[in-house]
Amino acid sequence: MMRYWKIAAITIIIMLIAACGNHAENGQTTGFVGYIVKKEGDRILVVSDKEQDFSANGGASHYYEAIWFSNAGKSNSVGDRVVVRVDGGINASYPGQGRARSVKVIRSAKPEGAKLTEAEAIRRALISPEIVDVIAPVVKSAEFDASSREWRIAITSSGDVNAMVVKVADIGEEKNLKLGIKPPIPVIRSEDVSLTIYQSSYCWDKGTVGECRDYVAPAEMLKEKAKDRVKAGAKMIVRFDSKPPTEVYLSLSHDGVITQYDMDGDSFLAPKEPGIYYGSISATWLVDKEKRVSEGSSSYAFAIEVTE
Repeated sequence: MMRYWKIAAITIIIMLIAACGNHAENGQTTGFVGYIVKKEGDRILVVSDKEQDFSANGGASHYYEAIWFSNAGKSNSVGDRVVVRVDGGINASYPGQGRARSVKVIRSAKPEGAKLTEAEAIRRALISPEIVDVIAPVVKSAEFDASSREWRIAITSSGDVNAMVVKVADIGEEKNLKLGIKPPIPVIRSEDVSLTIYQSSYCWDKGTVGECRDYVAPAEMLKEKAKDRVKAGAKMIVRFDSKPPTEVYLSLSHDGVITQYDMDGDSFLAPKEPGIYYGSISATWLVDKEKRVSEGSSSYAFAIEVTE
């Protein structure tokens, strides 16, 4: 038993040293470097793509550092490669837990002839059914094959020798995108900010059996949450990195009054009157519009503070 605890202690110490020693490349600011593979509110899970072997010292082999960072800001998305400057220490769990002092997105490459950037391709790979339930997926590589017009994203997990290659078509048409086993989370962004989106009520076909869950209204769900600041009248773009829904509806609650807003394609304008607004996006994926047969429907909540 004593030997086990010594090995565990050595592993944790080595992992902490590894986290502190993961530096940015090409002259970037020193910090923890990796891909954002999950995002929840103001938290992001960043996983390094650098394999480390600590087996000689009694630690893990095929190890990839992974850290959940709070205070991560809004101007980043799943799939982005980032440099995170850490504020304080890292909790030695797996994934680790820490607080970000700053998060800098490394500009995503778009190979010649490609329609998707590397970040967009990775984002689509991470919502595939084979990957979505992995605790901390490791993006080992992302390569674009111009001849087949597809991306090949190699994904593994810490401790795993092998990697799974997820193929992503380099086109954005609806027929080439698929839905996963969970509702896709949209990105809602203006020029200045990317909103924090929360899952709300949904009914979803998981392949073998459907699942429905109900949530409280956005105003109650998010009353204690931080509000994203949005300029009055700002244009907000709504994007799904999956098969796009056939119907999307928007409502905003302000001072207890719920108002339905018109969507202009994939965008809407923020209210002109300053104040706190609780929003709800409702999306439906119909396979037969006439008979109203759907693959699933889902609602999403957000909270904004409109400023002049």
